[in-house]
Amino acid sequence: MSARAVLRRVAAGLAAGLLTSVTGGAAAAAEWGPETNLSQTATDSETGLNHRGVAVLADGSVHVVWAERDGPDATYRVWTRRRDGSGWRAPERIVDYLETDPGNPGDDIGAKYPALVPTPSGDLHLFWHDYRVAGIDNVEVFWKMRPAGGAWNPDRSADVRLTTSQHPEVNGENSYVPVPAASPDGSVHVTWYDYRFDGWNAEILSKTRPAGGSWDLAPGDAADERITTDPGHSELVDTATDAAGNLHAAWRSLEGGARIRHAVRDAVTGTWSAPTTVDLAGNVAGAPAVAVDGDGTLHVVWPDSRAGGRALFARTRSAAGAWSPADVAISRPEDGADEPSLSADGNGTLHLVFSDGRHSLLNREVFHRERDPGGAWDSTGATDTRLSNASGSSSRPSVATRAGSVFVVWRDLRDGNHEIYFRERVEGATGVVASPGVTASALIVAPNPVRGSAVRVRRADAGALGRVLAFDAAGRRVGSLTAAGDGALWNVRDERGRRLRPGTYFLRASDGERARLTVLR
Repeated sequence: MSARAVLRRVAAGLAAGLLTSVTGGAAAAAEWGPETNLSQTATDSETGLNHRGVAVLADGSVHVVWAERDGPDATYRVWTRRRDGSGWRAPERIVDYLETDPGNPGDDIGAKYPALVPTPSGDLHLFWHDYRVAGIDNVEVFWKMRPAGGAWNPDRSADVRLTTSQHPEVNGENSYVPVPAASPDGSVHVTWYDYRFDGWNAEILSKTRPAGGSWDLAPGDAADERITTDPGHSELVDTATDAAGNLHAAWRSLEGGARIRHAVRDAVTGTWSAPTTVDLAGNVAGAPAVAVDGDGTLHVVWPDSRAGGRALFARTRSAAGAWSPADVAISRPEDGADEPSLSADGNGTLHLVFSDGRHSLLNREVFHRERDPGGAWDSTGATDTRLSNASGSSSRPSVATRAGSVFVVWRDLRDGNHEIYFRERVEGATGVVASPGVTASALIVAPNPVRGSAVRVRRADAGALGRVLAFDAAGRRVGSLTAAGDGALWNVRDERGRRLRPGTYFLRASDGERARLTVLR
């Protein structure tokens, strides 16, 4: 946690009359849990290039997905692992290797680069690219869904082919690295790069499943939305939606060098804007990462070697569509930073994870950095938290956030083969947010329901209360209080001093005890 974030929380707490102590600064590292090997295999595990290796649902369950090279002839299959209130469940194979149809010996690679995205309803959507159609000569994008409260169906019958990039099937045209995003209304989008128009230079395409609707699976190009028409190659897209449901895409284009381009899909008309160039001075840019914060500002971060060594650069676009006047370096070229992944939490704080070689160029490690709402990135690296501590290189991190907690997965070589590692920074003792099913608790809140201006929060055993976080029904953090004694008064206001709207809220103490609070009009 940065010093600015600590001061902001202190000020908010004092204004609300509810904060008596706060810890931060040097204590931030203690908030991170241990590094956990989730795959634990003797074969190579792959996170992919799409920043979507981890997802967190509204019930607080954490889901991780990866491709494992454990199929016949070292082919890839998709695995997942879930953590809920019972801890980490056993790994599940949810996409099997399927032999190439009609058969093309030697390049039956399997299913790779899986990506997850949850919807507000609790459904979990999986995308991957798959070689089952014609091996390396025809890679296509596939999809399946885990319904809210349900389970994955690992059968082939549940795998839905989203792209038909060859019409008729002619070898050499492929759809690669799908990147999903979900809109607040429940619409689901997937974007990828595709060689169907030119066997040497890919274009960026997209597809949308409307809320309550289904995918358009009609064969041919009309079912897919073409974002680019560049004569050069375009690849490695990342996407994010804003509060209005508009879909922002940024990607690496090789037209005129290696540049970062951006376009936005209007949620009302369903049309894409003309691409614009994001980087202002680069020509050796790498894959970008994007996120939209609570003010509707789009943040784009990408690696660039314009200064010699690899450094991360950033630029923003306001909700009104105005780009910041300059792209700025946010890391040092000598560190060789690369592979950024970006997420905005419910408080508007940005969380950036990336790999770099500041300790050893031969042994890259994964780092985390945060940016306060309205603040600036620390370009010195002094506030970075080193997440991986490995004897082998750590790479390709993905980050997700929920209710102030941060969840990171990456690919790690410390065990002799690539494994999937996980680490989290939790606002409290567990990563599971209180859900509407919580009824009993060791926390007592009175009065409850509340119509007045304050409630008293205490423990039923009269023990020390410690820190308590408040979340709304969607799992977004809306307030906090800390007390040294056995209770505290809370004026039912958020961290900006605004009174909470009528509805149901959930309180969680630092030891995981919870309580439900109803706020009346």
